[in-house]
Parts: sequence; C-alpha cells; structure tokens
Amino acid sequence: MDNRRLCSNRRRPDELGLDGPEEQLCLKWTSDETQSESKSRVVSVSVSAEGRPELRHGLKGVRTVSNLNLPLQSIENRTLKERQHLRTVPISTYKDDKAQIIIGLDNIKISVPLEVRQAENDDLIAVRCKLGWSVYGRQGPENDTPTHVFHICHCTTVCGTRKLDEAMKAFFSLESFGVSVPIKPLRSKEDEQALKIMEATTNYISNERRWETGLLWKYDKINMPDSYPMALKRLKCLESKMLKDPKLKTFLNNTMQHYKEKRYIRKLEKWELSNSPRSWYLPIFTVTNPNKKKTCLVWDAAAQVDGISLNDTLLKGPDMLVSLMGVLLRFRERPIAVSGDIREMFHQIKVCALDQYSQKFLWRNGEINRPPDTFVMQVMTFGAACSPSLANFILRRNAERFGESHPEAVKAICRNTFVDDWLESVDTEEQMVQLANNIKDIHAKGGFEMRNWLSNSKRVVRSLNEVYEAPPKYLGTQDELQEKVLVIKPELLQRSSAGSHTKRRVLSIVMSIFDPLGLLRFFNVRAEIILQNIWRSGVGWDDAVKEPDEIDCIKWQALLPKLSDLRIPRYMSCSSNVSSLQLHMFVDASLDAYAAVAYLRVDLGDEIRCSLLSVPRMELMAAVLGLRLAKCLESELSNEIEKRVFWTDAQDVLFWIRSDARKYTQFVALRVGEILEGSEVGEWRWVPSELNVADDGTKWTKSVEVNSSIRWFSGPNYLCQDESEWPRGNEMSKTRETQVLYHKEEIKKQISPFASRRGVPLKMLSDNGTNFRGASRVLAQEIERISTSAVESQYPEMSFTFIPPGSPHMGGSWERMVRSTKSILTEILSNIGLREEVLRAALADVECTLNSRPLTYIPLESENSEALTPNHFLVGNSSGLRERGAMETNGLGLAKNFRIIEKDKSRINGLCAILTQSSEASQRSRLRDDRDLCPTGSRQRIISENRDMPENDREGCSKVPLARNSKRHEEV
Repeated sequence: MDNRRLCSNRRRPDELGLDGPEEQLCLKWTSDETQSESKSRVVSVSVSAEGRPELRHGLKGVRTVSNLNLPLQSIENRTLKERQHLRTVPISTYKDDKAQIIIGLDNIKISVPLEVRQAENDDLIAVRCKLGWSVYGRQGPENDTPTHVFHICHCTTVCGTRKLDEAMKAFFSLESFGVSVPIKPLRSKEDEQALKIMEATTNYISNERRWETGLLWKYDKINMPDSYPMALKRLKCLESKMLKDPKLKTFLNNTMQHYKEKRYIRKLEKWELSNSPRSWYLPIFTVTNPNKKKTCLVWDAAAQVDGISLNDTLLKGPDMLVSLMGVLLRFRERPIAVSGDIREMFHQIKVCALDQYSQKFLWRNGEINRPPDTFVMQVMTFGAACSPSLANFILRRNAERFGESHPEAVKAICRNTFVDDWLESVDTEEQMVQLANNIKDIHAKGGFEMRNWLSNSKRVVRSLNEVYEAPPKYLGTQDELQEKVLVIKPELLQRSSAGSHTKRRVLSIVMSIFDPLGLLRFFNVRAEIILQNIWRSGVGWDDAVKEPDEIDCIKWQALLPKLSDLRIPRYMSCSSNVSSLQLHMFVDASLDAYAAVAYLRVDLGDEIRCSLLSVPRMELMAAVLGLRLAKCLESELSNEIEKRVFWTDAQDVLFWIRSDARKYTQFVALRVGEILEGSEVGEWRWVPSELNVADDGTKWTKSVEVNSSIRWFSGPNYLCQDESEWPRGNEMSKTRETQVLYHKEEIKKQISPFASRRGVPLKMLSDNGTNFRGASRVLAQEIERISTSAVESQYPEMSFTFIPPGSPHMGGSWERMVRSTKSILTEILSNIGLREEVLRAALADVECTLNSRPLTYIPLESENSEALTPNHFLVGNSSGLRERGAMETNGLGLAKNFRIIEKDKSRINGLCAILTQSSEASQRSRLRDDRDLCPTGSRQRIISENRDMPENDREGCSKVPLARNSKRHEEV
C-alpha cells in the first residue's frame, strides 16, 4: 500500500460505527492483479496497542474494501514456550484468525520495529512496534510444502476492458494468423509439471477398458474455501429455471439418470461428506447450440468463492492440439473423404478417487422441498481447465499402443484428429474402409466410441455399421464436388441490421463468421479495416461509432446475405498420381492491409486445375507473409510440392530481394534476409497489378462481387495455361537478377583461391549482406569441388554463420581487420583513380602488414627479437621476406641451401611448440606490471623439447623470442 494509509474490511467499519463518503477504488498489485471497489468508503480511525488504550494513533483517509481475503494465521502457546527467545514476549495466542486491517507506508512510523528478538537456526522472530509485539516467520520443516491459499482478484470495470483491448491487438498482429517465424518454443515449467503429473497418474484399467488419470494441480497442498453455499445458491437458481421450462427439467433429469447408468456420477454417503483441503462443489448449467439444436450439461469449474475457482488451482497442461488449418487442408486433398467424432470423449476418462472429491455437485431432481444430495463426477468434466490437454494426451497414448500393428491408423489419429473430431481423405474406397475400421477399433479398445460417420462413399459408411445418409455437400459427391463454405445464420443477419453500431457490436459481427482456412478473407479483411478505423477514432466499446465508420459498416453488411450462396471445391485434385504439383503465392499490399494468397496448381495430364488454399492478411511485409505461409502449407500438405512461385506486382520488393540488404534500413534488411534464407531469387516473379489476385484482399472497390465464380476462388486464368503464357517481368528485373548472380559468382571466385592457398575453413563468419546469404546455399557444392579428399576428411563441411543486419559490432574480429586495412590504404594510396593491378599490389602489401602484427606479449631471449606473428605460420618469418644469396651450382652450395631450408622448417616447428606452452608463461606474466614485462636487457627462455631435431639446431630454435616492444607494431 504505497499511496493509501490503509485498507480494512468493510465489515469492520460497520461494526465500529464508522461512516464516510463512498469513492471508486481500484487496487493493483503484483502479477498485474487488480480489484475494483465501487463502494469503498473513506473513514478516519485511531488505533492503539493491546493493554494501552490511552496511547492512540490517528489514521486518516482509511479506505474500506469488501473483503481482504487474507490467509488464516495462528500463534499457539506451545510455539512460544518451545523457544527461549519468545517465552517472555507479551503476546496473546490465537488460532485460525484473519487480519482485518492493512497499514500502508503513509503510517510506517507506527509499525517501524523498535525491538527485535531472534535466535540462530530459527525462522521465527518477535518484533515490537508502537502497536505492540508481533511474531513473524515460517513455522515447520524446511522441506514441507507450503499450503497455498489463493487470493485472485478480478476487476470487471477496468481489467475486463483492458483484456478486451489486448485481445484485439493480438487479433490484428501478424503472429495471430499462424504465419509467425517458425521458432520452436521451450516448454514452460508449468507444462513440465503437468506432463510429470500425466505420466505419474495415467493408467489403463484393462478390466474396464478405459483410462484413468489425475487432475493437474498447480501445488501439492492447497486449501480451498468452503464452496457449498455457492453451489447451493446456483442450484436454486437452476431449479427456478426448471420450474419455468419443463423441457429443461426433463433434459436435466434424463441426463442425470443417464450419467448414473454410465457410472459417470456417484452419490456420496454421509460418511464420505467430510471436507478435505481440496474439497470443491461444482455448480452446473446448460449450454444450447442453436445450429445443432443440442443442449449440453457443463460443470462450472470457473465459479468463484472469495475470488477462487477450481480452474485457478489447475494447470492447463501443454497444448497438444494439431493445426486446425492442417487438418482441413489434408481433408481436401483426396477424393474419398470421411469424418467422425468420439462420443462424450471427456466422460470416457476416469478421474482417480482422491481427485473426485474436487468434483462434487448438488442435485435433487428438482425436488426443492428436500435437502440436495451430494454427488461426485467420477470422470473428466467439460469445463475443467485441464480436460482438453489430458484428453489429447490419453488419446495419443492409447493410439501409440498400436504403432507396430497399425502404423497408418496411428499416424492418421495423431495428425488428423482435432479435439474429438477426425477428418481424413484418401484415394480409394478400399483404403478408407480399412483405415476407418482400424481407427474405430483402436479407439474402442481405449474406451472411446466413434460415431456420426459421414462420407461421400456409401460403401465406407456401411462398412462402419452405420445407416447411410446423404452426405453434406461439404464432403462432395461423384456428381457435385462442391462445398458450401458458409451458411449465414438468421440471428447474425438480425444482429447486423438492428440498431446503431458500437465497437463491441461490430466486433461481435466480424467474429461470428468462422473461417479457419481464410477462404473468405477477401471479404472479412474489409470488416477488419473498418474495425481498425473505429479503433483509431477512440470511441469506447459501447459508444456509437462515428458517421464515416457507420456508413462503411452498412455497406459491408449489405453483402452478408450473398455469402450463403458461395461454394468452392472441397477436393483439390491432388491425389497421389498427379503429374505435377505447384504452389503459387500471390502477395500484395495497400495502405490498409497486406495479403498473401495461396493456390495449388495441379497438372492432371489432360487438365490443369487450380485450388484456393488460404489465407490473406506494404509490399515487403506481404512478401514475408507469403514465404511463411508457403512454408506452413508445405509442412501440412501430404503431397510434395514440385515447384514454388511467388508473385508480386511490387518492383521495389524484387529490387530489394536482388540487392545487397546492407544498403538499407534494419527493417528492410531483416525481412530481405528472411526471404533469401527461405526461398531462391528465381522463385520470385513479377505480375501486373490487374492480374494479382492478392489485390482483391487489400483493395476494396465500390462494385464488389461476392459469388462462387470470382477469380479469388479459382485463381488467375493464366495458371491453367502453359507456363509460356505466364506474365513475364520487364528487362529491369532481368538486369537486376543478373547483377545479383554476378555478385554471387564473385564471392565464389574469392573463396575458391582462398581455399586453395590456405585450405578450406571449417566455419565462415560473415556479415548479413544478401549476396552472402543467397550464395551460402551453393557454396557448399563449390567447396566440395575445390577440396581434395584429404582436406575433406579434415574439414567435413564448411558452415556459414551470419551476424544480424546492421550490427557490425558483433563481427569484432574481422571488422577490426577491415578498419586496419582502410587505415593502411589511406596512408599508402593517392586520391586519384588506380588501375586494378596497382590496387591488388597495394592490398598485398596490406595483407603482409596485417599478418606481421604480434600475437602475444610474452618476452623471451632478446629485447631485439621479433614477435610471433601470423606470417611465422604462413611464410616462416614476420616480414614475409626471406633473404636469398647467389644461386649455387655446385653440390656443396646446394647441400648448404637444403640445410637452411630444413633449419627454417625446424624453427617453425619450434615456434608452434612454444605457442602451445605459452599459456603457463602468460599466467605468470600477468602477475607483473607492464614495466616488468619487457625491461631493457631482460630475456626469458622457454625450452622446446623437440627430440627429432639435431642437438645444435634444437638449441637455436628453442630460444625464439615471442614479443618485443616495437614502434612499428604499435602503430599497426
């Protein structure tokens, strides 16, 4: 409490007869938790220490709150007597009591410690302040797990609106469209804990042919508040609805009877009603889906008591759901399609006996004149936070038991099951009959019953012991391979035409159109642009939108009824025997939006078909979006993509891709780098704006057509023609591409002689120039060509490592050499233009100078000796020059020259041996100051034990100096 004097429970001022004005109060504390108090009163009180009522301390500006929800505390007499330093503390004992007042920092003077009593190896201390004595600390064994009493507050007026704003920001972010950078996140500690509980508590009960598991508790010890009054109140509310709605009463009574027969629920006996720390009562309510005309019973695990719910104490568990977009894409691949779901999937998994007492509920069949009975749910409930993760974990665990006998069926379950729905498409009826029956049997052996089978094949449905019914149009038939992608609900049309528009109402209408594949993004993106404009206008969630936005909303909503007539093919004609399969990405951007649209071009031999895959969303951002979407689609589709083509009408994007990103800002460089890493320059092609389908998703015209024949669903006409008929880029694009290829060739030319002279490096560190990144993929092949088999065995593969664009400081080693090179060239070169051979000669001198720099500061024999330099390893001495005498022609002279060469070679070997021994000498030298390192006339010997050298040569090579103070070296 840093800005208020104190807070107290509202009940305490009432008991004391205190009164004051009511003011709005919003409390905020750690973890961004907030609590709003609409009727907080401002009162003044005085407090005193126990036994000293005459000494009062006045407190002004005290704020009351409805409930502090502080944990229970106890001080027992035994606790004080067992400790020598606490025996004489004048404090009254109490048990399971709660503090009723919190003193803030404005009154810190009355709570500042005046005396402290403590003892070693004891966590309890006694502190005296102006209000008396208090005992602080933790009581009990150190390894004892603390009991968690939750205090979780929710501010509906402030926090609720803020969370809605944050959800909207996430909705409009790039990552929310499933095309984020493919980085595999690390598993959180909570997920690790959840998986550990899953592994420890999940078991297969063979005699019942079902699985059992435990709830995913956040903590080992939890004290839950008494939830019986809350559950009883909710039951009475439900019973009042049952009196008004006989159908609801009949449904609930029949459902409870069904659950008893299935042994989903069990009535508790009186001796079982004793409360445990995790005891919890779940209220029940019903949810009706008007589209399916189906009512479901839900256990409200989010119901709160004192700000605590059952879900607050449970882990959600790791997200084990597969990509919904991937499931739907694979469902469209093959001609024979089937779908089915698992009956009451959550209720087929049993909860261990101990955790069942956290799933108690009250029921009395609507007989309001008698006390309710207490039941427990013996199975997982629809409403618990951990149920989805547990169900998917057990579904996979059950399928994995049959991995050896039915590998294809297990793969289909794990890859194409979304929650409790399984969707699949294959090439033939025979394949589907075998696959579907295997999956049905696998689920049955785990206690899961597959039902509601639908297929466009009568044979498939009848093989599953189902009565054949006409399949829905979205599955497709032999005569009509059409899909009804959307049915506009009557209530949606009514909602869109009733009353004035608010930001909340517009959002509700937009979110009511469920389009997981993004097939209608060309239509929805306009609504999102309108919503963005409403957001920018600054109106509140429940305020009427401004007139221009109101007009745009009315125009957009006038097209809603046309969506019910849209149909696009389900079957994308990409069976396993297609001649060619290409993925074409169209990207475009405007001031309001950027889009990427994907089409699958299938060559059937005698026919070419194009199918819309998904998904629209600044031209460069659109290009990045297209690349990420292409990667996502390739990973989800079963067929292998033979060729990719990225189409854009932006010449700027093509120029950036084919240029050096180092010349541009970090924003451009990062995105160009990602494009070049994930695609080839030759895959990017230019298309005129009028032929760019992505244009339909970013630019909204007054005469918008919404029907099944528009090019958005079928793709541009030229994709169904021969490649020679496709749009061609202009000559400028070809020139730029040639320039980029030239730069790549130049890089390869530079690396080739380097590898020939110095050998193939194991790792190549580079900055982030696009020509480097684009060339890195082909350099591996070039290195293999210029390397001998001996070098390849020593350097198996050269790898490229790139620093981030625009950050030369991360390449400190070579950037320092570049700086030195520039400095030397500035000194030795004139300002006039130079011929290439002169520049090459100058660079050779610079290379020699840089390679003569000292590598160590360790002094050896003589202060006049030269330092160890890179040139010693490359050419045998620091200068790179070797003195040559007159050419000898007689045998004696040739023998002497041979001995000189051998001695030079031995000297280099001695230098290498000295370098390996320099670490120990370096540690000794660090203990001296700079004056002691190389004093005048001093020298140091390091003997190299080279037993292969002659005795006289060994003496000469073992005393090679490693450093000296040289003005020339310091300048370099």
